[in-house]
Amino acid sequence: MKNKQTRNGKIEFYRFSFCIVILLFHIGEHLWYKNNISFNNTLDISFFAHGMIAVEFFFLVSGYFLAKEINKKTTTKKISSNTLSKEWFGYLKKKVLSIFPQHTVAFIIAIICASIFRKYGIAEIIRCLFCSIPQFFFLQMTGIRINDSYPNNVEWYISAMLVAIALIYPIYRKHRDGFQKIAAPIIAILAIGYLTSSFGKVSATIIWDKFIMLGTLRAIAIMCLGICSYELSQYIQKKKLTKKEQTILYTIEIFSIIGTLIYIITSLSRNTEAIIVALIFAFTTIAFSNKGLLTNMFNNKFIYFLGKISLPIYLSHLPAINLTKGLFMNESMITKVILVLVFTSIFTTITYIIGNLIGRRINKTT
Repeated sequence: MKNKQTRNGKIEFYRFSFCIVILLFHIGEHLWYKNNISFNNTLDISFFAHGMIAVEFFFLVSGYFLAKEINKKTTTKKISSNTLSKEWFGYLKKKVLSIFPQHTVAFIIAIICASIFRKYGIAEIIRCLFCSIPQFFFLQMTGIRINDSYPNNVEWYISAMLVAIALIYPIYRKHRDGFQKIAAPIIAILAIGYLTSSFGKVSATIIWDKFIMLGTLRAIAIMCLGICSYELSQYIQKKKLTKKEQTILYTIEIFSIIGTLIYIITSLSRNTEAIIVALIFAFTTIAFSNKGLLTNMFNNKFIYFLGKISLPIYLSHLPAINLTKGLFMNESMITKVILVLVFTSIFTTITYIIGNLIGRRINKTT
């Protein structure tokens, strides 16, 4: 008898692909400042200028898995406050422990690379370490941060995700059906609408707005969308589709992927991001339903491995960019891109191997 599939290969492939998109986006942002190719002044092709939208995929997936966890635990019996607090803390703890070992290794690498790039002396390194305390413990997206000198600023995403989970979990767990079917879609639409109308984009990050960091609001919005994705994907998964319905599903999936890729590599206005979020929602939901195009092709060990190394790639690529800027800034663009990819591969390997060793040791003692 075959083991029950526990991982979704297509989601793991998307996880890796979007991580590479973020890597290329940051290469363009930090190393290749004027990279647009204009066609008749109507459409500009760029070096992944809108790669930041890939973060929406990761927030959406986090929301989906939060929904999966809540639906697995929810029963008809009313949950007590004591049980709720234990569950809430346990879920957050599990999330933090799954990230923290690799995060710690990447942090050390980032400090070394930032010191080379910024030519830090001992005093500057000590100051950087001190100022990095809130970020090291994933508190920056609560608004608690000393400054922006943290050497691995891409980790704002992890902080925003954890803060969003901390806020959503207790309400969602206590009022599952109402939150999943009513509150989550309303929160997602209103928050995305607020970000778009007030700031002209969904992809806001480290900006304080009255009482919340915009990156945290973004995380809440897209994670609520991920909860909606869970609800819809379960419906599609259980439904027996006709050939016509299957064709429509394939068409939506292909159109959504192509539309997202076109946006990522062009210089279209960022006020269109809400539409792109809808496209990401569409193909991600179809992938979770296991009814999409070529689904079985992605369910193999190699794709699962690509999914596993996505986090260490994400944690390692900014230090690689900083090291390249510090040592090879006068090289050609092609050389710099190759160097960033080589350094990222090296740092990813170190982060993955040592992080996993630390993680196994932590698991043995907890």
